[in-house]
Amino acid sequence: MSPQEALKKAVRLVGSQTRLAREIGGGITQAHVYYWLTQAPVVPAEHCPTIEYIVKREVRCEDLNPRVNWWVLRN
Repeated sequence: MSPQEALKKAVRLVGSQTRLAREIGGGITQAHVYYWLTQAPVVPAEHCPTIEYIVKREVRCEDLNPRVNWWVLRN
């Protein structure tokens, strides 16, 4: 699954880009989520754990941003 596919799944699970942005918090807007979906190569690493938590691990950090060695944090 590509990072964009993973993020699309997260958006579907919460209901909308706006709702996901609101739940991420920290000044993230729907425009950020849209940018990640359409132009960014990956979701910024600092937001991946929050998204994973919001969707109850149905989308993993590894899918949202495979550039990070998430194994280090999980073990």
